[in-house]
Amino acid sequence: MVSQPIDSEPITLHKFFNEHPRLRVPEFQRTYVWRTSPNTELPRFWNDLSGLWDGDGGAPLFLGAIVLHETKSGGFQAPDEYDIIDGQQRLLTLYLFLTAIAEAFQDAGDTGSATNLQQQYLLMQLSGFSKQPQFISAIHDSNQFNQAVLSLRHPIPQVPRGYGSKNGRLSEAWIWIRRRVREFAGDPREESGLSCAKLSDLQAKLVAQTHLVVIRVFDKATAHQVFERLNKGGKPLDDIDLVRNLVFGTLSATSPEEGGAFYNASWDPFEQKLGKHAKEYWYPLALIRDEKATKAGAYTALQTYWLKEAFTDGQTGSQLAQKIMSDLGEYIHPFQAITGIDVPTELLAAERIALSRLHRAEVPVMTYGFFMQLIQARLQESVTSTDFLLFCEIVETAIARRVLQGIEMNAFFQAFKGAWQNHNTPAALLAHLTDKLKLGNDDDLRQGILTANLGLMKRCRFILTEHERWDPKGAKHLPTDTEAFHVDHVLPQKFVAKDWPDVSSADHQQLIHTWGNLAMMTPTQNIAKSAKEYAKVRPDLAEPGGVPFRTTGELVKQHQSWDAHTIRVRAGQLTEWAIERWPLTLEGFQDTERAKRLVAAG
Repeated sequence: MVSQPIDSEPITLHKFFNEHPRLRVPEFQRTYVWRTSPNTELPRFWNDLSGLWDGDGGAPLFLGAIVLHETKSGGFQAPDEYDIIDGQQRLLTLYLFLTAIAEAFQDAGDTGSATNLQQQYLLMQLSGFSKQPQFISAIHDSNQFNQAVLSLRHPIPQVPRGYGSKNGRLSEAWIWIRRRVREFAGDPREESGLSCAKLSDLQAKLVAQTHLVVIRVFDKATAHQVFERLNKGGKPLDDIDLVRNLVFGTLSATSPEEGGAFYNASWDPFEQKLGKHAKEYWYPLALIRDEKATKAGAYTALQTYWLKEAFTDGQTGSQLAQKIMSDLGEYIHPFQAITGIDVPTELLAAERIALSRLHRAEVPVMTYGFFMQLIQARLQESVTSTDFLLFCEIVETAIARRVLQGIEMNAFFQAFKGAWQNHNTPAALLAHLTDKLKLGNDDDLRQGILTANLGLMKRCRFILTEHERWDPKGAKHLPTDTEAFHVDHVLPQKFVAKDWPDVSSADHQQLIHTWGNLAMMTPTQNIAKSAKEYAKVRPDLAEPGGVPFRTTGELVKQHQSWDAHTIRVRAGQLTEWAIERWPLTLEGFQDTERAKRLVAAG
C-alpha cells in the first residue's frame, strides 16, 4: 500500500482523461443533480466556459479540486480504476460536453475528428475493454448515461446494462448540453448547419484550457473523510448514501454488471419503498437496533450492528450484503404505514383509520420507531387490535393536547426514546406521556383553548378538520384537500376599533388567534369576508348552502353577534368537545358512544 494518504497536482483536462483511464462514480454518491433552468448549475458552468473564447481567450479556467480514490491498480491487460470521491457533477458534465462535440462532428461529416475524440477521451482502447466508456456513472443514473453515450457511432460504444429511470436530471442535462454545443458551432453556410472549425476550437479550449487540481487518496476511510469535507455545496453524506456504500462495499461486486444486477433486484426496490421519506428511516431503525443510538450517529449504530459477529455469523460478500438488505427490509412495511406511503391490507379497517388520523395529525418523526415496532407487533399478532387502537389514540391525544395548549412537539424526542421497550401497554404509555409531555389535566386544556394561539400552530388545520368530521350524522362533506379551505378569523386580524365597539384592543390581542375565534371557510368566502364586521357577513353565511362546513354553519346559527364574550363562550363549548374527543383516561378512550362517533368521523 502507498504510504501517504493523500497527494495532489494541477492538471489539464486533456492530461486528466489520459492519465485516468477508468473513472467510476461509487455507490454512495448521489445521482446527477445539476439543473438546466436559468441561473442554476449548468447555465453558470456554461457561462464560465464562455470566458475561454470571450475576451482574449488566453486565461485558463480553473475548475477546482477533484478527489479520486484508486480502487484498482491496472497493468498491461487492465486499466487503473478510480472512484470519484468529489467532483462527480463537474466531471460528468465535462464528459457529456465532449460526447456532444463528438456527436456533432459525426453529424457534420467529420468522422475522423469524432473517432479521435472518442479514442482519446471517451472510450477505452485497452484490449478486453475496447469501446467501453471511460466513465462509469452511478448505477441509478446508468440508463440516462447510456442514452447519451450511445449517440456515438465511430465506433459504437459497448455499454453495460443500464439501471434506474430513463428520464431525470442527467438526461435533461444531456439535451441541454447538446443544444449549447450545436448553437456554438452553428453555421448556416454548411450543409450540416455545423462548423467543424468551431467544434475543433471548442474541443481544444475544453481539453487544453480547463485546469483541475487532482487529489488522490489511498485508503477508503480517508476517502470518506475527504468526501464529507469537500463534497460540493458543503453537504455531508446522508445516511442512505453511507448505507448504500456499505452494502455495495460488502457485496464486493467483481463487475459493473454484477453490481447493477444487485442494485436492480435488491437495493432499488428497497429505496423505492422509502419514497420521499428516505431520510426519515435510519434513526428509528437505529433506535430499534440500539436504543442508545443518536440521530447524528444513526449510521454508525447500524454499521456497528451489521458488522458484529453476532449478526454476520461468519458470512461475507454477497451473502452478508443480502443479509443486511433483509435486515433493512424488516421494518419497511411498518415504516410505509406510519408515513402514509402504503398501509398494509392485513390491518383491520378501524386500524387503518386510526393510522390515517395520525397522518392527518402529522405524527412527529420522533415517534416512528415506536410505531414501526407497534405495527410490526400487530402484523405478527402479538398485540391485539384493541390495544393497537388505544396506542394510536393515546399518541394522537398527546399531539392534540399539546397543540391546544400552544406547545410544540420538541419533547416527543425524549418521551419516545425506548418507549416501546419500556412502556408497551396502553396504561403505561398513557401515564408516561402524560408525565413526560406535561399534558396536564382537563383544567389545563380549558385554559389552553381559551388563551393559546392555535391559529399560529402548525397543526391548527388538524384540530379544525377533526372537529368538522365529528358529525353526529356521519356526513362526509369535508374536502380531503386541506388547501380547499382557509382557517379564517371571525374577529379579523386587521382590527378597526370603531367597527367592533364591544371588543377592546387588549381583548383583540389576546383572543384573535384562539380557537374560539377561528372558523373554516372556502377561499371564495375568505376573500368575500375579508376584514368586514360580523353583522355584515353573517346574513350571507347564514343562507342555505352558504357555508359548506358544518362547524362554521353552527357558529353562525348560534351567535347573532360577535364579541370577546362570545369568543370565550365558544371556547368553553369547544373545550367540552375536545375533552370528549381526546380524553386522558383509558375509560374515556373505551367509551362505546365515543368509539362509534370516531368510526363515523373516519
